[in-house]
Amino acid sequence: MSKAAENKSKIDPLLFQLFQTSSSKGDLKKIQIIQSAIRCIASEGIENASYENIGRPLKLTRSHVAYYFKSKDDILLKAIEYVIAKGQALTVERVQNAKTTEDRLVAMVQATFDWAASDQEGFSVYMLFLYYCIINKDYRDLQSKIRSTGANRIQAMLENDPQVSKSRGTKELRELAKALQDLITGAAVDFFTTSEINSPLFLAAKSRASDAVRRVLHNF
Repeated sequence: MSKAAENKSKIDPLLFQLFQTSSSKGDLKKIQIIQSAIRCIASEGIENASYENIGRPLKLTRSHVAYYFKSKDDILLKAIEYVIAKGQALTVERVQNAKTTEDRLVAMVQATFDWAASDQEGFSVYMLFLYYCIINKDYRDLQSKIRSTGANRIQAMLENDPQVSKSRGTKELRELAKALQDLITGAAVDFFTTSEINSPLFLAAKSRASDAVRRVLHNF
C-alpha cells in the first residue's frame, strides 16, 4: 500500500462527503489538518490551537497550514461541522432502525449520549463551540441553524405520527419538538459536564433521559 493510500485509509469517509473533497494530495492534507485541529483543541483548548501546534503532528510549518486555511476560524468551523456531522450520522442510523415515534426519540437520546462517550475529543470541541456561541455572533448564527434543523426533523417526525399529531396543531407540535430537543441535548450536556465519561452513572443518566423524553411526548 502506498503512503497516500495508507493516509487515506485512516480518514473517516464522512470527511470526504462533508467537505466534498477528492482524494487529491491537497484535499487529503486539508482533512488531516482538520483532524489534527480537533485533537489539538480537545487537549489544549482553542487558545492554544495555533497553526504551529496544529501542524506539528503532521510535520507542517505555520505557512503550510495557512496555505490551506486562511484563518484559525476557518479551521474551527470545519472542525465543528465535522464533529456535529458525526453525531448526526449516528443519530440518523439509530433513528432509521426504530419503529415508533417514541422509539425514534429514545434512539436520539441514546445516540447523543453514545456519540459524546465514543468521540470524547469531538464532544469537547462541540462544548467549546457552545462557549464561543455566547461571545461570537457568527458561531451563534451557525448554532441557530443547527438547532433549527434539528427541531424541524423532530417536528416532521411528530407530524407523521397520527397518534401524536391528531390533537395538536402546528404551533403545539413545534413547541413539543423544541421541548424534546432541549431535553435531549440538555441531559447529555448536564451529564458530561458533571460526571466522568466512564462513570458508572452513564447508563443511569441515559435511561433517565430516555424516560423523561417518553413523559414529555405523552404528557405535553
